Order: sequence, then structure tokens, then C-alpha cells
Amino acid sequence: MDEQLVDWLEGQSGSALAQLPALLARAAVWMTRRVLWLLMVAGHGLSCLLSREMERDADRYEARLVGGTTKATALQQLELLMVADLVVDHEIETGELGRLPDDLPALVAARARALPPTVIRRIRNAAFSRETGLFDTHPSIRDRIERAQREGRGCVQIDAPRPLSFGISPAFAGA
Repeated sequence: MDEQLVDWLEGQSGSALAQLPALLARAAVWMTRRVLWLLMVAGHGLSCLLSREMERDADRYEARLVGGTTKATALQQLELLMVADLVVDHEIETGELGRLPDDLPALVAARARALPPTVIRRIRNAAFSRETGLFDTHPSIRDRIERAQREGRGCVQIDAPRPLSFGISPAFAGA
């Protein structure tokens, strides 16, 4: 449609009155695109807001099940595991491993355990300094941990050995 309007304008080069309908049509198309863009941005913002609320609800229910401290520890470990996952992805893509891993979760956990304390501090500081943005689908890690810790003791208490924590929480828990 745009090309037809431009062709029509070029074909009507002599008279401004003859170009007026095509100019008005182009202005209407431009205005319609701007309105649709605003609706798209508003819809995306609302979708992200609802997604954040859904994540808050999921965090609250998980904290009520296992306890706020356990949920907060899991969120802290998740930050380290996400970085370790990026390291493993890079090793796989570049061929540093030499082959595909037999146990990907175990390899990611091993890479997380091998992160130097300085890197863990940088990850922690970066995670806790992030604010929740308008188009974020999850609340900030700081907000999620604060909310989890307010929930108190969970309704399910499991006396499990400590290795379930991947052995990476002590350096991160100091935040």
C-alpha cells in the first residue's frame, strides 16, 4: 500500500490538489502505525507486569512450602548456576570440552562450585544491584529474596544432607 501511495504521488507531480488524497492517506497510515505501536508497548508492559506478579505468587507459595530461608538460598544459588550454565554453554560451543557432557546438570554444578570467590562476589553484587525494570518478566533477585525471607518457616521440613545446596551457598549468602 505504501508503494502504491508513493507511485501515485510521483504520478501526480503537477497538481498539489491531486496529491492531497495520497498525502492524507499516507498521514493516516503513519498515524495508525503509531497508535498500533503504542498499543503494542502497552500490551507488552501489561504482560510483563502480570508475569512479575505470577512469579511473586510462585515464589510466595514455594517459600510457604519449604520456608523463606530455603527459598532465599535457592534463589541465590540460581544466580550462580545461571553463570555456570553460561560457562558450560561456551565450553560446549567452542569445543573446549572435546565432546558433549554426559551429565549436564552435574557439570553446571561443578562449574558453579569452581567459581572463584571474587567472581562469586561480583555475581552477587551485580544481582543485588539490579532493579526491576518496566519490561522485566521477573522481580529483581533482591526483591524476591526479601519477600521469601518474610514468609518464615515452611510447612514441609526435610532433614536432608547438605550436599543438596551444591556447596555454593556460603559465599553467596553473605549478601
